[in-house]
Amino acid sequence: MLSSFRRLFLFFLLLATGGLMLVCGVNSARWIDSTFPGFFVMDNHVVASISLSHWPIAAQPQHYQHEVIAVNGQPVTTTAALYGQVRQLPAGTPVTYTLARHGQRTEVILPTVHFTATDWSLLFGTYFINGIALVLIGIVAWYWSATSPVGLALLSLGVSMGLFLITAADLYAPHWFFRLHILTEATFPAATVHLALVFPLERLRRARSVFLALPYAVAGLLGLGCEFFLYRPQVYTLIHNLCTLYAGLAGVVLLGKMVWDYWSTASGKIRQKIRVVVLGSLTGFGFPAVLMLFAGLNASQ
Repeated sequence: MLSSFRRLFLFFLLLATGGLMLVCGVNSARWIDSTFPGFFVMDNHVVASISLSHWPIAAQPQHYQHEVIAVNGQPVTTTAALYGQVRQLPAGTPVTYTLARHGQRTEVILPTVHFTATDWSLLFGTYFINGIALVLIGIVAWYWSATSPVGLALLSLGVSMGLFLITAADLYAPHWFFRLHILTEATFPAATVHLALVFPLERLRRARSVFLALPYAVAGLLGLGCEFFLYRPQVYTLIHNLCTLYAGLAGVVLLGKMVWDYWSTASGKIRQKIRVVVLGSLTGFGFPAVLMLFAGLNASQ
């Protein structure tokens, strides 16, 4: 019975992930060969904290998480209207944006940019490749060790982080999965802490379920807050920064826990396993974890 359930659950996750990636992939492909502001704007008019190095906004990151309230003096009604207004202009046309944050307004002039297939590959292609890889890692780990605490933690981390990356492709338009994305943004840090509590060594003795529930309780509060205040830009940005800080701290906790377990165990087999995993974690997650930690600290200032 358990094996049949695992196969059914596996099929559902793969089908849902594949369908989600297909929809986001088709929608994101519409950016190719279009003119856009040189930055992305979310459905709540907030400038997304992402860019490629050759986009003009990359040299002015202080404008991330600001609300766009006007374009060339015309008030912004919807994000779609903002994109539509810019799309009619040739690439390289200077556009004046009125931004707001913390009650203060600023104006910035940025040239429009031609979005290329290379831009799509570097940004959205990276989202999809890493997203599907993480989901598959989580599914396979759980499928082969469904009763293991580590298997369940890897499933939670792989699926939440994978869906976070896949739905990020929809975050900038048409925003169909905006609410799902912000839920995964709050969930994958909790899943990272979950993994730290059970891997490499599980040190929980009493109140195990309580310790495992705590990080998800924090994620639930952040997720609900973000859902409720999604279209109040200043509050949304604050909660987003808290999620970013949570992710950075969770990554540091996981890496620190593995280092601690390495020095505190006398088992050569466990030490060898930790060496392999720590090396992979430092390579794949160490720098992003530190980056997200400092990004959260800087954004809150």
